[in-house]
Amino acid sequence: MYRLGLNRMILQTYNYYERSKALALFNTVSVKYAMLSAAQLKDSEKVHTIYNSIMQYRTNNLILRCTSSPYTFIPLATYVRCLLSLREVKEASALIEEIKASPQYRNRSVTSTNDLYTNAILGFYEGESYSHCLQLFKSIRPAGEYTPDTHSPEWKQIQNSKCYSSVIGSCFRLGDFAATQYFYHESRKMGVFPNYRESLMVAESFIRTGAGEKRLEELRHDASACKGIPEGEK
Repeated sequence: MYRLGLNRMILQTYNYYERSKALALFNTVSVKYAMLSAAQLKDSEKVHTIYNSIMQYRTNNLILRCTSSPYTFIPLATYVRCLLSLREVKEASALIEEIKASPQYRNRSVTSTNDLYTNAILGFYEGESYSHCLQLFKSIRPAGEYTPDTHSPEWKQIQNSKCYSSVIGSCFRLGDFAATQYFYHESRKMGVFPNYRESLMVAESFIRTGAGEKRLEELRHDASACKGIPEGEK
């Protein structure tokens, strides 16, 4: 439902479970998208309500309280994303420091799209804090160039489409088309595809810098040098 933009319906579903005292059936992924739906609707109060009710339920549930699964950090990371998208930076920063100090988080095995840093980068981007988005990304991105034989956990941490879509989009919104193209090429080296909207931004950056026409001419030249290609397709 979230991908279809049915944010109000998702919140209605959450309200039904809450009224029915059945939040035990509301799993981690459901909590994630309920908070994101509230953030999309700019309903800060609802974001806090969902997070606090779920965390209270976990505190009162012995099994969940004793669970050390790294997936327990997904609601926390999502909450950070929602706070930053609503520009509640002070509260989000305090929560980030609290999560980082947790021994369970330091020993986590979940990275990429569900990790704290990717969610924080996404939150800044969704909140249109583009400079902060890039500042955070560059603070955790390893120095140097990425190569396909790179296997360090630092690169793995940012190797996902949500992270690079946010970075590419931020560069474009700030008018830095060279950086837009640079991080696009870096993401492709990783086998990562930006989201559709950010891919269109990349295409527009090539048009604005004139690099698109130059590349098209190169492709036309290469095609003319190839034998066996029908004349109408060169």
